[in-house]
Amino acid sequence: MSATVAGRPVLKNLTRARVPKAGIIGFSIAALAAVVVKHYVCDKHKDDMKNFYNNFDPERDYARMKASGVFKSLASVERPAWLSEYETELDQAIATLQSSK
Repeated sequence: MSATVAGRPVLKNLTRARVPKAGIIGFSIAALAAVVVKHYVCDKHKDDMKNFYNNFDPERDYARMKASGVFKSLASVERPAWLSEYETELDQAIATLQSSK
């Protein structure tokens, strides 16, 4: 009856044998993570900013801030009539965005 003897562990050049495989796996994971972040974070943010600035009216926004008293150095003016309509539009848009999330 012969008993099987476990072989000795291979320790010589073990690191040299494992580094290329680990490097390829690590690089692949990093590249995949970079693509996912670019697609789901950066591109989404860029599209959101583009949509925001397509609908943004800086003159109207400035008049709204001036009427609400944000700029204390400017003289207070009466509230324009369109400002109430604009604020209701903003509230509706915000409610729509929050409900879509």
